Amino acid sequence: HAKSYYNRGIAYYNMGHKKLAIDDYTQAISINPKHANSFYSRGLAYFDLGDLILSIDDYSNAITINPQYALAYFQKGNIYRDLGKYKLAIENYSNSIALDKNNSSAYNNRGNIYKKLRKYELAIDDFSKSILINPDEPYLYSTRGNTYYILGKYKLAIKDYSSAIKINPKYTSAYYNRGAAKWL
Repeated sequence: HAKSYYNRGIAYYNMGHKKLAIDDYTQAISINPKHANSFYSRGLAYFDLGDLILSIDDYSNAITINPQYALAYFQKGNIYRDLGKYKLAIENYSNSIALDKNNSSAYNNRGNIYKKLRKYELAIDDFSKSILINPDEPYLYSTRGNTYYILGKYKLAIKDYSSAIKINPKYTSAYYNRGAAKWL
């Protein structure tokens, strides 16, 4: 039964036995080659073992089976980001967002790429959407604040750093960055 192998693969994965998990996911796929979750989960295990090509292949297979698989697009985006293939990363994050508008991490990760590419207004837009979804994460405010800082919008940067500090009074980098912005 494919589901039995899949479930045992999850158990192995959660215990840190990635290779055993891959073996079980592979068995599940051989029994049911249309089981998108087995491809996705095997992709996670391959990623953890550093095999990015097999990971991308499995996420792509999961998407082929289930074109609505937002997390598979998201994970592909993460790999392409790590490989420095920013156009492909943005494309996959955008697909993930189109399918799941509440994925704060997809907005944040895409925003970080826009920031790296010096597309600061697009970055701020994505960081703002991420904050709307997940308003209790101080690093989101700090990241947007850093982008405002780069643009010379120091009052907005200070406001974001202050928001981060309000959420987490031990967020030392927000104090440092707020102090730097106040000097300018």
